Amino acid sequence: WIHRFGEIMIVQMPEEMSLIPADEDGKFPYLMQFMDGNRIDLTLVPFDLINKFVGQDSLSKLLLDKDNCIVEFPPASDRGYLIKKPTEKEFLDCCNEFWWCSTNVAKGLWREELSYAKGILDGPVRDMFIVMLEWHIGMKTDFTVNAGKFGKLFEQYIEKDMWEQFKRTYSNAEYEDIWESFFAMGDMFRKVANGFANAYGYQYPQSDDDRVTSYLKHVKALTKDSTSIY
Repeated sequence: WIHRFGEIMIVQMPEEMSLIPADEDGKFPYLMQFMDGNRIDLTLVPFDLINKFVGQDSLSKLLLDKDNCIVEFPPASDRGYLIKKPTEKEFLDCCNEFWWCSTNVAKGLWREELSYAKGILDGPVRDMFIVMLEWHIGMKTDFTVNAGKFGKLFEQYIEKDMWEQFKRTYSNAEYEDIWESFFAMGDMFRKVANGFANAYGYQYPQSDDDRVTSYLKHVKALTKDSTSIY
């Protein structure tokens, strides 16, 4: 029956997948990409569970309720996507995750384990980097904007010189270039995090930064025939 919406390119039904665990919360989504470029994410929900899901996405808009089964439907807005100011604990957790995982990037680069090093760098390390940049944007805008998924709107909100530095955190598959982009990310994280900490009276973990950064530089300088770190 979904073919009545148009010629289908590909469909995903998350609740029927085994590789990626299903939510199993009562709803059944059809994610449909059509050949004409349109996309529909259609979610079917049992009648008695409808109001459980109302309001979960603040951008939702009620188009039709023939049976008056929706108890209350808030006006659509991006309120659920606005950058939220972190507590000091959340700020410190972000810093800790960034620098902790950075040690694994260095290990992977020295061993020339490309996919491992890039996986950690562009996974948990970059995730925290993105979060810190979101907070920077939140600080500048009084936490009234949405920077988009994976920071897709960063260019719109961060300073021009910062955007140029941000681009330097992406590299190709050459180890020396990855090291360079890795250190560029660390430099930028440090600058942004310190600025945020100063603005809100938080304490940036400078000693962690110093020790880890020194370690990263030491690992980079190790010869390939080294049998121990020190």
